[in-house]
Amino acid sequence: MKCKLCEQEIPDYNTALNHLVIDEYHEVDICQACVDAFVKWQGKIFATLFPTKALKKRYGGKME
Repeated sequence: MKCKLCEQEIPDYNTALNHLVIDEYHEVDICQACVDAFVKWQGKIFATLFPTKALKKRYGGKME
């Protein structure tokens, strides 16, 4: 199985962890590296919108 974002093979593919259902018409398979990158990106957005000590500490204090 290949990652839809980076086109790399997904090692140890697991439907529960690697299959993302966006809506009833869109589904993709993504690798753990892309999941991690997405979560980091999303965390930075949340840290900017809702600054907390925990998120600032995780992302180095200054949010850009």
